[in-house]
Amino acid sequence: MLVPSVVKGQSWPQAASVDPMVSWIRITEGNWTFAPAGEGEQVKGFLAWMDPNLAVTGNVTVLWFQREVGDHWTMWGWQNATKGEAAAWVGRHLETAPQFVADPELGTLAFDFEALQIPPQDPLEMPLGLFIGDPAAEFVEHSLHPTQAMDMLCANGWAVAPTLSALVVNSSLPCSEQGYSGVEAMLNGFTTTVEETFFGASTVSTSCQWPCSGCTRVYGAWTPGTGPWTLMGRRQTAPGTDTCYWSRPGTRTWTEMGKTWFLCRTCSGTGTDSGPETTTTTVLRSDPCVPPP
Repeated sequence: MLVPSVVKGQSWPQAASVDPMVSWIRITEGNWTFAPAGEGEQVKGFLAWMDPNLAVTGNVTVLWFQREVGDHWTMWGWQNATKGEAAAWVGRHLETAPQFVADPELGTLAFDFEALQIPPQDPLEMPLGLFIGDPAAEFVEHSLHPTQAMDMLCANGWAVAPTLSALVVNSSLPCSEQGYSGVEAMLNGFTTTVEETFFGASTVSTSCQWPCSGCTRVYGAWTPGTGPWTLMGRRQTAPGTDTCYWSRPGTRTWTEMGKTWFLCRTCSGTGTDSGPETTTTTVLRSDPCVPPP
């Protein structure tokens, strides 16, 4: 009988030449958390979310920022999706390598959503920080004070992202004269931090980056668990092949560093994260999943 072909650790960024002492990165700014997604040695986007209890009912609290040509970014949002559904969508959107497997919660939430066997809903684009077709867009665009106008909409439960939608239309920040919004300058800084931490170099070519690039929480390598691997699920990720998702108990340390994007306040702290160590294996479609060695 043929032995199934098994490849360990093909999730991003482990599929690339990642520092073995770093397993994952998250960046926080205010109430928002940003998790990177990518291909090869390049960040392709960030999934961002905030606690809906900290927002006004009707606000958008789950976002996808997609990196475009020239280090510009487009903003997309879900009006009623969970983090797990959004993470599952990103995994299907960037299919060259499984996404968020090393994240403390997104990988598990995405697997749980995939188990429902329903396709995740697509996000809708939010140019100017508002959904396409929103009648309030003209009001914001022609306002003498668009940032305050966006904040007013947010406070009244409009479908905008707290803080971030206002940042899109803020024209008083550095790089605005070069055609980059405040959100784009922020995300380019985040991207530089992530790529330099993972791969030792950044693919960001523009100098339009905010000097302080957010609180970065760097997760160390997992201390391997002693128990057996548990199969979380499998999904076809290429013609004729499946990716199998595995987990087992483990621990890892984290260190928080950097400075807040707003006001450049120093971030610091260390801790230990206990949770599922996760990895993936790749097998032929006709073969059973085989745990990692």
